[in-house]
Amino acid sequence: MVANMEGQGSAPSMQAELQLQLKAFLAAEGLDSRDNFLAIEASPTGVQIATDAPSLAKKFLSFSGSKLEVLTLPHVALGAKTTAFCHTAFAPLRAAPSHAAEMLSATWLGARLLVLRQEGKWWLVKAPEGYYGWVHTEQIVFSQPCWNPTTSFNPNFLVTDAIPGFPNIPLGAQLQLLKDDDGLKTFALPSLAHFTALTSQTGLHLTPTPASIIATCKLFEQVPYIWGGNFPGALDCSGLVQLVFRLHGLLLKRDASQQATLGQRIPRGPVENLQMGDLLFFGDQEGKIGHVAIYDSNGLYWHASGLVQQNSLLPAHPLFQPYRFQTWQWVCRHPLA
Repeated sequence: MVANMEGQGSAPSMQAELQLQLKAFLAAEGLDSRDNFLAIEASPTGVQIATDAPSLAKKFLSFSGSKLEVLTLPHVALGAKTTAFCHTAFAPLRAAPSHAAEMLSATWLGARLLVLRQEGKWWLVKAPEGYYGWVHTEQIVFSQPCWNPTTSFNPNFLVTDAIPGFPNIPLGAQLQLLKDDDGLKTFALPSLAHFTALTSQTGLHLTPTPASIIATCKLFEQVPYIWGGNFPGALDCSGLVQLVFRLHGLLLKRDASQQATLGQRIPRGPVENLQMGDLLFFGDQEGKIGHVAIYDSNGLYWHASGLVQQNSLLPAHPLFQPYRFQTWQWVCRHPLA
């Protein structure tokens, strides 16, 4: 759950108490606050709960015994402005409507966003993987006609390789393919601009084979670690995993602790039991995950730690990291071709 829009309410103690009750409610329901937007905030009449899941809000009101007004999102004031697309190479999703706020994650060129509310030049959005955050108005465009008045922008082409002559179109971008003339393709961007390039790409995701997963990891070797990064020039550990798997048609959740709940969970065991493409999960406390890596082979794995690099689970290997070995907890396996 991203930060509330803090108003100057007359009942701050009530807000604080409700925040505690909300935390207890989510825990009791087994819900993740990152997947469920429920914001306790000041309103002109006191305190309200803003949400894009009104039935869940009503359940919370019953749980807490409170009688708050429920502000249903998307906000009615948005009118038709409830669908937008990222039109920059990436757009940070921030915890609050400010450039100084923490970057929780980022969204990618062509990503379709559900717009929930506006605060000045900032928009609260829900990203394709379900993550919430604030994005600046200059980094998005709203759904509008493209190419002809009867067609809306339709991101039907996934970029999985560099497009010659267009270095600013990153891997993972989603474009609209308008025309293909023997490999000479015309694309539309969310901003309605279009360009033509010669490329053999089909626009389909990469075939999710173990070898392709690892080959894609290698493309990002030495990319610096940036908290909240999930785009080719800046990656955190779960951002690397999300990008690599998204290029293969598998949209995973954003954070390591969320990714650790997906796929077939396998207990930690001998390295010989691991398969290429397995996800390794690490944490200082039992059951608390804070890091993720992609297993390669022969004890080696890829992860973003300082930068995207390869390390080993084998003590005799020069790339062995004792800390990672000690904090490795379990494996999650996804079906690969």
